Amino acid sequence: MRKLILIALAMLAIVPSTAAIAVVPSNPAAGPIATKAAFGIDVSDLWWNPSESGWGMQLVQEADFVFATVYVYGPNGSPTWITGELVANGGGVFSGPLYVTSGPWFGGPFDPTAVGIRQAGTMTFTLQTAGTGTLTYSVDGVQVIKEVQRETLVLDDYTGDYFSSVKFQSSGCSDPTQDGVMVAAVSMNISQTTTNMSMVWAFNSGNVCTYSGAYGQAGHLGTFVGGFSCTNGDTGQMLLYEMTYRPGTISGQLSGSGSNTGCQYTGNFSGIDPNYSPQ
Repeated sequence: MRKLILIALAMLAIVPSTAAIAVVPSNPAAGPIATKAAFGIDVSDLWWNPSESGWGMQLVQEADFVFATVYVYGPNGSPTWITGELVANGGGVFSGPLYVTSGPWFGGPFDPTAVGIRQAGTMTFTLQTAGTGTLTYSVDGVQVIKEVQRETLVLDDYTGDYFSSVKFQSSGCSDPTQDGVMVAAVSMNISQTTTNMSMVWAFNSGNVCTYSGAYGQAGHLGTFVGGFSCTNGDTGQMLLYEMTYRPGTISGQLSGSGSNTGCQYTGNFSGIDPNYSPQ
């Protein structure tokens, strides 16, 4: 699992401008693509330091609020957990008070009067990249700084058919009329076998592009890097990143350039599986 995490993080660290993407523009949309908020990347995940296996952290994010649970050990080596209530401060930084709690033994009846909670310090989580961050906290005057990364438990399986939309900004095109913000409807078929992924994107313009390459994952964020060929004659490489899968839905970011058009692209995509039925 550690090897997989390192591969996935390496893929997440790829500079988007070095990848290429084949996108067929449809009708330009008015206005620029909205810039993501400082907490635009959901930090919800299990986080750890693979060099220090045995402790970890779970972050649960809702809007700009993050509840953090850190699993560590006390001065006598006994399992200890601390919690933080963190709020986004901009720039991928979340900070707030840190609490230590106590309560009744789990094997006996629960007595709410035996529950104690006190603020013992502060906690800050700083997102460095989509898959890495820095945790800083203090407990009763003891300061700790740790570098952490998302922990992958199992790979998501994106296999399915999706009705999707793609929105992207194109610039620097050989044909200046292709510059601008574009929106396209795409019928997307994805086949995945562990770390191998292939896709067929059928655009509403009639162009069809086939992609094949490698899939990696850091926590619940996925990355695809592969080659493509399109019926309009374009070929090249493509990068999808910050990919997320939830039953019946997918989303992610895209970036790169078209080898024939000369366009530089940045954007995002999202889709639904119309055939998905909740179990």
